[in-house]
Amino acid sequence: MYHDYLAGKSFDIVQPHLQNLLSDLRKIGAAAELANVDCIFHGHHGMDLIGSLQVGATIRSCTMQEIVFTTPGILPEEAWSPLAVLVKTPQLLEVEGGVVKIPTAPGLGIEVDDEAVERFRVRDGEEVRKSL
Repeated sequence: MYHDYLAGKSFDIVQPHLQNLLSDLRKIGAAAELANVDCIFHGHHGMDLIGSLQVGATIRSCTMQEIVFTTPGILPEEAWSPLAVLVKTPQLLEVEGGVVKIPTAPGLGIEVDDEAVERFRVRDGEEVRKSL
């Protein structure tokens, strides 16, 4: 779909949603790059943000990403704090000078705590959360 719009010069900016597969984000970004169109990923503030930061760093025309906050007046670190319990790193993401730093550890840059994920897993619509 993006390819047809880009070929027809219909976009000034391509803004794919982060719910796309990472490989799809990369393909959309590459197509936008070939068409000389900026690619700004349509944001989120969940775990999919981690992967989008990594993919966005590989796309020259992706100079920024939208990060969505549903509650005004909250710092990014506060918004991400519920997710921080799912990783082994000291903090989910680091913000420096108003810019989110891309994690540099292997893989997506974070280490998921499998035990924490299991504690918060939802089965058959019922939460099985155990105490931390």
